[in-house]
Amino acid sequence: ATQAASALIQKYPDLTAFVALTGVAGPGAATALRDAGKAGKIKVLAVNRDPVVLKAIEDGEITAAFAENPSLETYYAIKILDSIRCGSVFITPDDKGAGIVPVPSYVDTGVNVITKDNVNAFKR
Repeated sequence: ATQAASALIQKYPDLTAFVALTGVAGPGAATALRDAGKAGKIKVLAVNRDPVVLKAIEDGEITAAFAENPSLETYYAIKILDSIRCGSVFITPDDKGAGIVPVPSYVDTGVNVITKDNVNAFKR
């Protein structure tokens, strides 16, 4: 990721931002910008909330990160599996025969935007 970001910095001198969509891309872009002397001058939007990303946000090398809510993901997964196992939710008298799965097919647990203003709240 660092090498790819370095190549982009050299190829596009007017670059204003990186959107890093993998766990390693944000820190890689931050490292490349630091090495090029452009840390804090080019925005980096990252994913995840691991310690490396949080430190880079704190240091101003990553502008913001978008992070999922793993506790809510686990909570809803267990609730849904329990409902399926115990058969506690019914839509029709014969859901299986009707081809109905009586649980949501999609659950949005939200996303957190982590910036320098709130980064300390995400440290463990």
